[in-house]
Amino acid sequence: MLSLLLASLFLFLLDRYRRGGNLNYLIPLPIIMLAWVNLHAGYFLGLVLIGVYIAGGAIDLLVAVLFKREQAEPAPPLKFIISLSITLGACILVTLAIQMAYKS
Repeated sequence: MLSLLLASLFLFLLDRYRRGGNLNYLIPLPIIMLAWVNLHAGYFLGLVLIGVYIAGGAIDLLVAVLFKREQAEPAPPLKFIISLSITLGACILVTLAIQMAYKS
């Protein structure tokens, strides 16, 4: 149940960022990941969700560049993909730090 709740929170924040482009929606993700790693083993789902948003943005951008088609929704700028990649890196670092602390 806890992983479902935290995954829903991740999806809410990622979708808000996708629609509005406000970086304030990405700031809580590493903090939530810190709690998720400590509370439940399903934390890997959070990393996968960010990766899916990165892949989706890259595919949208690639299709927009290659086919130069009018889309119902404009393709995300490169800033979208870069900021999500930085957020993914921060979440991975948090995960590794917690894992290393448990091994010590």
